[in-house]
Amino acid sequence: MFQTELAGAYRDSPKGQPPVPPVQLALALILQAYTGVSDDEVIEACVMDRRWQLVLDCLDTDRSPFSKGTLVGFRTRMIAAGWDQGVRTCHHKPQHRESQPRRHPLPRAKLLENRE
Repeated sequence: MFQTELAGAYRDSPKGQPPVPPVQLALALILQAYTGVSDDEVIEACVMDRRWQLVLDCLDTDRSPFSKGTLVGFRTRMIAAGWDQGVRTCHHKPQHRESQPRRHPLPRAKLLENRE
């Protein structure tokens, strides 16, 4: 459902660069919050770190799948639309069938802070 909401906020346009999948940008923000890197380091990791490339579905790329401006703009739109709540909560598989999934929220400040 969250992925559908993200996709609905972006429309194809004949102008500019091809659209970046919003879920890819959301995953980049989650990785950024987890690792504590800057916006510039996110762009570098997309090119230099195969672990990031695997998660972001851009293996063996020689350039980042999005620019720093796109990442910052996406973060700003997420905050304005209140979508940060959807990204902040991670669901884990239950240990036993009877137990419910646990939720582990990422701190809002870490996920959405501007890291320039």
